[in-house]
Amino acid sequence: VISELIKKTLYGASKIGKLLVSLTGGRDSRINLGATKDFREKVRYFTIKNDAVNPEDLRCAQLLADEVSLNYSVVPSDYPEDWLLDLYDEIGMGMSVGTRRVIIDAALAISGPDHIHVNGSQGALFNGDYWPSVDPKKFNGMILKKQFVSNAKCIVNAVQEWTDSVPKGIPPRAGYDLMYLEQRGGRWGGIGETSSSLFYAPLTPFNSREIFEIIQGLPAELVHSGFMTKDFVRILWPELLDVPYSIVGRSLGKHFPKWLKVLIKKILRK
Repeated sequence: VISELIKKTLYGASKIGKLLVSLTGGRDSRINLGATKDFREKVRYFTIKNDAVNPEDLRCAQLLADEVSLNYSVVPSDYPEDWLLDLYDEIGMGMSVGTRRVIIDAALAISGPDHIHVNGSQGALFNGDYWPSVDPKKFNGMILKKQFVSNAKCIVNAVQEWTDSVPKGIPPRAGYDLMYLEQRGGRWGGIGETSSSLFYAPLTPFNSREIFEIIQGLPAELVHSGFMTKDFVRILWPELLDVPYSIVGRSLGKHFPKWLKVLIKKILRK
């Protein structure tokens, strides 16, 4: 059902604009690729290349393009010029930060008034990314503090305010998934998607109430395993599974607070 929902979403979008589907070696972008199988000749697929991009993502994306003959290109990126950053920040008030900010020169290169960028944001909903365990029995919204470098009073108060707004008695899994969608997707990702409207209309097919409700009814072990993402591809376009996924070691890091991960990255850069 989820596979069909994503497929219909992208098919409908292809009727109103030019689809731009970003490819990596990960699982989320491959679902989007699979969902466009029947109308792939109308889609432009791309991968952004810069120093921050995992070389495995580039390799796997090229393998996918060669395997099924896609209209694919690698879009180079360097740090954007000041005038472009000024326009970008005028929309997002300078609040869109991180990697997406430094690749907007590539976004400009593929932009267009009728273009729709299909991204894999919110794909971690399919593996219980914010769950503290395989099958959480209690909801604790304050674990959201792990996502911040600082536990300043204003941040702690904001996290507490959001936690208090979550309906009482909500199933723990649903609470953590709401946390992911509203905090990671809405507060952090939302401003980035809004700023991206400078170049194209952003589309996040995984951001769906129907998909959310279906996920809540699935066995916790199935969701937490992350195997569903491959099952979606197996249904949509099984040949894509002949190409390996890139390996990114993130499962251990998710258990550490943000400030510690930032510190480790700084040490490794020296």
